[in-house]
Order: sequence, then structure tokens, then C-alpha cells
Amino acid sequence: MTLETDNLLWLKARTRATGTRSISAVLDGMVTGARQASEPVTSVVGFVSFPDGEDGLERGTEEIRKLFGRSLSRPSARRQSRG
Repeated sequence: MTLETDNLLWLKARTRATGTRSISAVLDGMVTGARQASEPVTSVVGFVSFPDGEDGLERGTEEIRKLFGRSLSRPSARRQSRG
């Protein structure tokens, strides 16, 4: 399976946020949910949630920034960004 960078980062964040054991497990759950849905699935709305209120959004923003920061601090990420 080939994924765009943004989708892979989203899946990594989803894996971490849900405490799921792997990206494969997250994808498997999404496919299972889509297959078992009574109507066609056309959106990912509801797959990511933050607690209500501004505090939840700010904590979510912090977590996403941390994930990006860790990802960008890896040597392989630095090599790719230099072109």
C-alpha cells in the first residue's frame, strides 16, 4: 500500500492517540468499520475526536505539533527535506 505523506502522518497520529498497536491495526479497523456499515462510508468524520472545548483543541494541537517535531527531527526526514 502506498500512502501520501499527509495520510501516513495522520495514521501515525491516530495510532498514537488511540493507543492502537500499529498503523496496520488502525487501517484494519477502518476497513472493517466501512465493510460493516449499513450505508456506504463516504467520510472519515468521527475517526478523530478531541475533548469538548478549547482545552481539548489546544491539547490536540500540541500533540500534533509534537508528532511532527519528532518526525522532522529524525535523520531520514532531514535528508529528504534537503532535496
